[in-house]
Amino acid sequence: MTSLAVFGCSWAVGIGVAETDSWGARLSAKLSITNFTNLGINGSSNSRSVLQLLDYVKRTDIDIENSIAVFLITTPARECILLDKLRQPVDTTKSIFDVDDLDGFTVVDLRSGQTDELSQNYVKHFTSISTLNFNLHKNVLSMQAICRQYKIQDYYIVGWSDLDLNLPGIDTDKIYHKSCSQLFGFKNLTDFSNQYLRICGHPNELGHELIAQTLHTWITNQNNVQPKI
Repeated sequence: MTSLAVFGCSWAVGIGVAETDSWGARLSAKLSITNFTNLGINGSSNSRSVLQLLDYVKRTDIDIENSIAVFLITTPARECILLDKLRQPVDTTKSIFDVDDLDGFTVVDLRSGQTDELSQNYVKHFTSISTLNFNLHKNVLSMQAICRQYKIQDYYIVGWSDLDLNLPGIDTDKIYHKSCSQLFGFKNLTDFSNQYLRICGHPNELGHELIAQTLHTWITNQNNVQPKI
């Protein structure tokens, strides 16, 4: 394997630690990967990771086939939508697959706590626990289908949310059986005294190393069969 890409939110970015100390960079070193790409985005959503994956598979500078992709599944309370930059009527005959690098669209991230009108209306009118879980499952199904299509070896680990990824069609053997918060030994992000966390709630160097070592052991153990989540 010569390529590794990681997807996710600030826990993938590595807020507060050196670039080489993020769990993705550490995992890359442990796997002796020569081409590492960190596609984490602060505040990212699972739907945003799907869009990034669609862009990633278009790359011609690395060997995508048989590369490794690791997705940190973030809270389903975050979402993103695509808005037409030109504000013209939407051409319903086209899909995002027809748009080179999504040039014709603006990606807008939506989540609770934002004060802009669009985000507030989205949260007020279009979110519910059922909708959030439905979108989460659709996103994971999309990630797995795209990786299968392009022969990418995909692995998934949940961040700090308690998620039940049980929709038929999702390959749960590809999802690590513990979330990062379970690895750290805490139940929620109010436990800032945890040795693996910085005061802001992001993993410190110890936390990133634990995630990297856990993923390395899992990925390299060919006989490792994951229990269902």
